[in-house]
Amino acid sequence: MTTAGDSYDALPYPSYPFALTHPDRLHVLASLAGLSPAPVERARVLEVGCAAGGNLIPIAVDLPGARCVGVDASRRQVDEGRAVVAALGLENCELLHGDIAELGPGLGTFDYVVCHGVYSWVPRHVQDAILGLCGRQLAPDGVAYVSYNTFPGWRMRSMIRDMMRYHARQFDEPRTAVAQARRLLDYLAKNAADARGPYAALLEHELSLLRRQSDAYLFHEHLEATNEPLYLHQFVERAEAAGLAYLGEASLGETRRTLSPELADDVGRGSPAAVQVEQYRDFVINRSFRTSMLVRADRPLRAVAAPEDVTRFLVAARAERRAPREDDPPAPPDTPPGPEFMTLAGKVVRVHLPLVVAALEALDAAWPRALAWDELEAATARGVEGGDEGGDPTTLRARLTEQVLELFADDHLELRPRQPAVAERVTERPRGHPLARLHAEAGLVVTNARHEPHELDRLERELLRACDGARDHAALAAALVEAAQAERLEVTKDGAPMTDPAELGEVFERVLPGKLRGLWRRSLLVG
Repeated sequence: MTTAGDSYDALPYPSYPFALTHPDRLHVLASLAGLSPAPVERARVLEVGCAAGGNLIPIAVDLPGARCVGVDASRRQVDEGRAVVAALGLENCELLHGDIAELGPGLGTFDYVVCHGVYSWVPRHVQDAILGLCGRQLAPDGVAYVSYNTFPGWRMRSMIRDMMRYHARQFDEPRTAVAQARRLLDYLAKNAADARGPYAALLEHELSLLRRQSDAYLFHEHLEATNEPLYLHQFVERAEAAGLAYLGEASLGETRRTLSPELADDVGRGSPAAVQVEQYRDFVINRSFRTSMLVRADRPLRAVAAPEDVTRFLVAARAERRAPREDDPPAPPDTPPGPEFMTLAGKVVRVHLPLVVAALEALDAAWPRALAWDELEAATARGVEGGDEGGDPTTLRARLTEQVLELFADDHLELRPRQPAVAERVTERPRGHPLARLHAEAGLVVTNARHEPHELDRLERELLRACDGARDHAALAAALVEAAQAERLEVTKDGAPMTDPAELGEVFERVLPGKLRGLWRRSLLVG
C-alpha cells in the first residue's frame, strides 16, 4: 500500500513560501482580535507537513532568534530541506521525518502552528490529530493556521477529480498517471466543445485552470487517494471539539464581501455570527479554498478591530500610480473621480480622498521599507497640507487610522510588527537575501525578505548570485561579463552573440542600476 509519504517521495510537491503563514501576519491579525501573541523575534514555530522546508526555512532565516520545527512524512523532501538548512548554517531550524498522527507532547508548545496544504489531503484520523495537536500544544495566546479545500467551490472540481482518478486508476507510476490524466483533460475539452449549458461552461473554466498546473499539483490535488473538501462550518465544529475557536481568515481581502440586507438580518441565528457570515460569503462567491486561523477556545476575542490599534504597527505598501487603459471596465455609478494605484498582489484601487492619496504615495516612496506610524502620519499631513484634511492633527489621525485599517482589510497594504530585513536603498556593495542567492544558484524560484516567491530571468539570477556584499557595482558588472563568457548569459547584437569583454562591460554597466533597483524593490536585497 502506498502511503502519503511514499507518493511525495515519488513525485515531490514544489516547496514554496506562503506569505499568509508567516508569524508576522499571524501576529498582527491575532493582535487586532485582542490577543497578545508572542513577539515573532523569539517565537516557537511549528509547521505540520513542512515538505522540503520551502515555507519554514525562510521563516528561520528571517527570525534567527525563533525556534522553527517542521515535520513531514516524506523522507526525501525532509532530506532535501535538511541539506538547505545545513548549507545556510541555520541553528534554529529542525526538520523531522515522521507520522503527523503520532506527534506527541514531546515537541513542546508553540506560539504559531502552520499547516498549509495538508488538512484536506490526509485521512480523517490525521485531520483530527492535526487539530488535536493545536488544541494541546498551542501557547495561551498562540495562533494556528490551517488551510483546506472547501465547498461549494470544490463541488465541480470534485467531479473532475473523480473523472481523472477513474481514467488514471490503472497506472501506478505517478508521472504516467498524470500523463493519462492530461489525456483525459484534452478529451473532455475536445468533446465538450460543442456542448451547451451551465455544465459545459463550468467544465471549460475548470479545464482551463487545470491545464496550466504542474504535474505535481495535478497528482497530489486530483489523483491522491484522499482529498476531502468541507464547509467552513464543518471545519469549525471539528476545531471546537478539539478545544479551539475560529479567529478568522489569513487572506482578508478574499472574504470582504457585503451581504444583502435581507440575509444580513438573519446572521447570528444558529452558528456563531462570524462563522455564519463567512459561510454565506462562501455560498455567494463559490469559494474553494480557505486559510483559517484558530486560537484556544478560552481566549476572549474582539469581533471588530479598533482603528487606533493600527498605530501599534509599521505600515508598508507598494502603490504605483496607474494610468487608465482603454480596456478598463467602466467605473460603477456614482464612483468619485480619483487616481488609481496598483497595490500589493497586483490589485487596483481607485482613491478619491486626498488623505489616502498622500498616504499611499508616502508608502510607495518608502517601499520596500515599512513606515512607523509617526512617519506615515507626518508624511500624510505634508501631502494634504492646506487642504480640508490637513488641519487638525487629531482629526487627521482618526481618519488615517480608519483608512489604513480599511486598506489592510482589502489587502492593499501591510501591517507589520517589525521592519522587514530589506536594504534601505541600493548600496555601493549590495547584499542579496542569503536564501534567494542559494536558490538563484540552483536555478530555482527565489524567496525574498517578505516571504514571497519570485521568478527571475537569467540576468537577474546571475546578478543576485554576485550580490555578496563585497562586490561594488564595477565588480558586479565584471561578474556578469564572466557569466556571459561562461555562456550562462547570452547578450546579442544584430542577432549575433556578443563576446568582446569591453562591449559586454559597457552593456552591463548601463543596465546594472535598473536591475539592482528591480531586485531591491522586490525585497531581494537585504541590509
